[in-house]
Amino acid sequence: MNMQIVYSSNRGSSRESVLSYLRELRRRNPATRVVDIGGAYCPWSADVADAFVALFPVAGRKVLIGDINQPQVWDEVADGKYEFCICSHTLEDIRDPIFVLGQIRKLFRHGYIAAPNKHVEFNNIESPHWVGYGHHRWIYTLAEGELRMIAKFPLA
Repeated sequence: MNMQIVYSSNRGSSRESVLSYLRELRRRNPATRVVDIGGAYCPWSADVADAFVALFPVAGRKVLIGDINQPQVWDEVADGKYEFCICSHTLEDIRDPIFVLGQIRKLFRHGYIAAPNKHVEFNNIESPHWVGYGHHRWIYTLAEGELRMIAKFPLA
């Protein structure tokens, strides 16, 4: 069972596809372990995630607490022997997405990565005074089969 790369501007539909995929994967192999990087605060993956990685504890959730920009938390993630990684709407917010993507690539064979649509990030959605979401640091796009990123602040 292969997970396809899907480029979609509707995050709700892509999330449902991932949840369906993981439910089927778990039906076939109940021992499959899933970790959600950065998703504990708004846990849309709660029914399929075995653990979350976040800066703070969240009541009712298993959370590996740490800064994903630092190597220490990734040692704990590796110890969990997770097969599938969810990293949804996290990379655009962090200081060092290249490091985090490298850790994801090293530790997981399968996963789901989502970031805001670049067209949203170049629009005045929160204010007429700045583009995109004010707290986002990076803009992502898929081009020629590659994930590409650019620092947002020099553009804004």
